[in-house]
Amino acid sequence: MKPLLTTCDTLLAPAAFRRRTLRAFAVRAACLLTACTLRAAQISEPATVFYGQVMATADVQPHLITEGRLTWVIRRADGVDVTLTASLFAYNNGLYSYRLDVPHAAMGLGLVTDPANVPLSVYEQTHRHQSVTLDGEPAVLLGPAGTVFTTAQLLRAATYRLDLGVDRRAVDSDGDGLPDWWEERYGLDIQADDAGQCFGTGGVTAAEAYLQGLDPTADHTVPVLKTRETVVYAGGCTALLLDAADLDTAPSNLLYTVTALPYGGSCVLEADGGQQTLAVGATFTQADVLQARLLYAPAPEVSDPGVLGLALCDGQHAPAESELRLLLYEPALNEQSLRSDLYQYANAGFVVAEGDDVNVSHSGLAYALAGADPIGGHADDVLYCSAGAQCAAGGPGADRFVVTAFDGNALELTDFSVAEGDVLDLSGVPVVDGIPLLSAFSLAVSDGAYTIAYAGGTVAVGALDPALADLSELVCLGCVRVPDGVVLEARVSVSATVPLAYRNGPVNGRFTITRSGNPDAQLVVGLLVTGSAMNGGDYAYIPDTLTIPSGVSSIVIDVSPYVVGGTLEKVVALSLQSGTGYRLGAVTQASVTIVPLKPCVYVDAFEPLAVVESGEPGSFILWRDGVTDTSLIVKLVSGGTAVKNVDYVTLVSALTLSAGESERLVTVTPLAGATFPDGAKKVTLDVAPSTAGSYLRGTALPAEVTLVQRYDTFSAWLARLTEDGTQPAGLGGENDESLFRVYAFGGYPDEGGDEGVPRPLLRDGQLVVKVRQPLWLSDVAYTVSGFTDLSAPAASAADWVEVEAPEGEPRGAEWHYYRLNVTGRQGFISVKARALQP
Repeated sequence: MKPLLTTCDTLLAPAAFRRRTLRAFAVRAACLLTACTLRAAQISEPATVFYGQVMATADVQPHLITEGRLTWVIRRADGVDVTLTASLFAYNNGLYSYRLDVPHAAMGLGLVTDPANVPLSVYEQTHRHQSVTLDGEPAVLLGPAGTVFTTAQLLRAATYRLDLGVDRRAVDSDGDGLPDWWEERYGLDIQADDAGQCFGTGGVTAAEAYLQGLDPTADHTVPVLKTRETVVYAGGCTALLLDAADLDTAPSNLLYTVTALPYGGSCVLEADGGQQTLAVGATFTQADVLQARLLYAPAPEVSDPGVLGLALCDGQHAPAESELRLLLYEPALNEQSLRSDLYQYANAGFVVAEGDDVNVSHSGLAYALAGADPIGGHADDVLYCSAGAQCAAGGPGADRFVVTAFDGNALELTDFSVAEGDVLDLSGVPVVDGIPLLSAFSLAVSDGAYTIAYAGGTVAVGALDPALADLSELVCLGCVRVPDGVVLEARVSVSATVPLAYRNGPVNGRFTITRSGNPDAQLVVGLLVTGSAMNGGDYAYIPDTLTIPSGVSSIVIDVSPYVVGGTLEKVVALSLQSGTGYRLGAVTQASVTIVPLKPCVYVDAFEPLAVVESGEPGSFILWRDGVTDTSLIVKLVSGGTAVKNVDYVTLVSALTLSAGESERLVTVTPLAGATFPDGAKKVTLDVAPSTAGSYLRGTALPAEVTLVQRYDTFSAWLARLTEDGTQPAGLGGENDESLFRVYAFGGYPDEGGDEGVPRPLLRDGQLVVKVRQPLWLSDVAYTVSGFTDLSAPAASAADWVEVEAPEGEPRGAEWHYYRLNVTGRQGFISVKARALQP
C-alpha cells in the first residue's frame, strides 16, 4: 500500500526577527482514499492450533486412537466451508493423538481472502466446527473447547484443547472381554482368556479391574485417585466429583489433603457451618466429594485454571500424591455433540458428575449431569436428563433442561417456567432432515397440563400461558429447542419500527413484517389497512397484499405522509390476515401515527465569529418552515464556554416570530475587556423543545459562535509567544515551518497544539481528513486538492467533497472534514496553508 499523505505548504511573512527565506514544507499526516482497490499477496499469519485426544468410546473404557486421518470442516464466519486434514500420531509421550493447524492470512484493505484458509480480521469473527470424521467415521466434540472459536489479528496463534470421540470398539483378540490395548498396558496375555484371574492384591479380577478403570496388577487396598482431569465451567461454580478407589476403606475415611492450589480461581468446601476456601494443607473426605461439597469457583479472565494437587490417604498406607487438572469449558449448548456426548463420554477424561442424584444448589450457574433425576439450584442451571431420569427440577432461575435419551422415556419437568427463562432442549432428537416441526413433535394438553411428544419419548412441561400454548410459538421464542434439520412453519408478525410519520419534511413512518420459521417459501401475506388516516389520501397508498420473497426474513412498509392533510394527528392501523403457507405470529397488529404539519424551527451560525478588540459581533440565524402564517413563540437555550455578562451580552431566552415572519437574527455582542487566555471561547444556541408541542426542532445540535480577542497575524502571534524573551520550540524543533503549522491550524506550541493539523479518520468504512481552519487568522489562505498519483498531483487531479463532522469529532465553523469523491482508485488529499503577504 502506498504511503499516505496530507500536505501543508506555508509561506512565511517577513519579520525583523525572521532570518529564514520563504519555503514550503510537507506534513505527512495520512489520508487514504476510500474504496481503494489494490491487488496484493496475502499476508500469512500464525495458525490457530487445536490439539487433543481422539478416543474410541464404544467400550466400557475409552481408549486413545493414534492411527488414522482426520477430515475437519470449519464453517467460516462468512459461511464458506474450509476443509482441513490431520494425521493421528502419539503426541506428547502418548498423552494426545492429534494436532490441527488452522491456516490464516491477514484480512485488510486490498487483500483478497483465500477460500482455503480462515482470514484474520481486525475485528473478532466467530467460526464453527461444522463436522469432523476419522477415516470416514463421524467424530463428536468432547471439549473442553467449544464448537465455535473466535479469531482476530489480536488473537493470533491461539491454542485450544479439543478432544474427539469416535464410536469405535477396540480389538479383543482372545474374546475375553478385555481389549488388547488394556491387556498390553498391564502386561496381560492378549491371546489367553484371563479375565477371571487376579493379578494384584485384594481379590479383584482382571475383568472387575477393567470395568472399574483400575490397574489389575496393583494393591487394591491402597487408595488411588482415578480422576486426572475434570471439566470446570466458566459460568459459575462446579462440583468436583473425584473418582477414588480403595477396596477396604469407607468414603468417610478416605482423606484428601490439598498440596497445591490452581492458580486460576479457588476451591471451596461447603459444610454445615458455611463455606471454607481451601488453602494448602486443608483436608476433606471422599464422603464430602460424593455429597457435592467440593466446589471450584473460576476467576474472571482465566483461560487455564491449572491443577489441584492432592494427597489421598486411608490411614493405613502412606499418602498417595496426585494432580487433578482443571479444564475450563464454556458450553455451546446449541450443538448436539456438546449436549449429549459430554454426558455419554464423561469417563473419557472429563468426569463432570457420576453416581447417584446430585443437588448442585450452590452454583451461580450449575451443570448437574447425573444418571438419575437432576435437581437444579437457586440460580441458572443446566440439567442433563438421561435415560434414567423420570423427572427434573431446575429451581429458581433460567434453567436449561437438556434431553439426552430418546428411547421411549417419559420425562416430567416439575417446575418448567417460560416466565423464568427456562428452556427445554430437544435438539438431540434424531429426525430426518427437512421434516416439518409438527410432523416430528406435538403438543397436547390434559387437565391443563401440557406434554410435548416425539418419536423417542415425551416431556411433560406442566401448565402454560394460553398465549404460549403453541409449539411453533415456543420454538420461535427459544423456549423449546429442536434439531437444526426440523423445518419450522412460517409465522408472520408485524411491528411499527418507526411509529411516527411527520408531514414536515415529510418523514416516513415504518411497519416491518417479519417472517420466522421456514425461510424457503415465497409468501403472499394479506394486509388490512384501517385507521383515521385515509389510505391513499393522507399517505401513499399501501396495497392489501405483501410478497415476502424466498430467503427473506423481513420486509418494510413505509408510511409516506402527504404534506397537506389537516391539523390533527391521524393513525394508520395495519393488521395481518390469515393466508396460505404461513401462520400468524404473536403480534398481528401495529399502528403508525401521522403528526400534522407544524412549524419546524432551525438555528445556525450566521456570523460565526465575534471579535473583542474590534467590537465586531457574531450572530445566529433562527428560521422556520412548515407553518409560517401564524405567530410563534420559540424558546432558546444558550451555553458554551464563554460566560454570560462577562464575555458577551446575555442572549434572549425566547423570541416571537410574527405571522408571516420566517427568520430572525440573534446577535452575540462581545464585552470590552473580555480576555481569552486559551485563545477562544464558544457561545452556543439551541432551540428548546416546545412543552405545548407548538413547533418541532429542526436541528439536532446547537449552533456555535466563536469569541476571540482579535484578528491575528503570524508575526503578532509569534511576538506574544516570545514576550518573555524565550524562543518557543515548534512541534518539529525550532524552525519557522513547524511554528507556522501550529499557527495556521489553530494550536499552541507549548500545549500539544497539533490537534487541528490535517489528520486521517476512519468513519463508516471511509477515510476522511480532519483539519482546523481558524476564522480569526487574517493572513492565512487554505487550499484543498485531491489527486490519485503522488508523483504527478496536477495531472491526476480528483474531486473531493466536504462532509459532516463524524460523531464524536469537534464541530464549528473552523473545523472541516474532506474526503475524495472518486471510487475504485487509490488517492490522496492535500490541505495547504499559505501565508498571505502583508
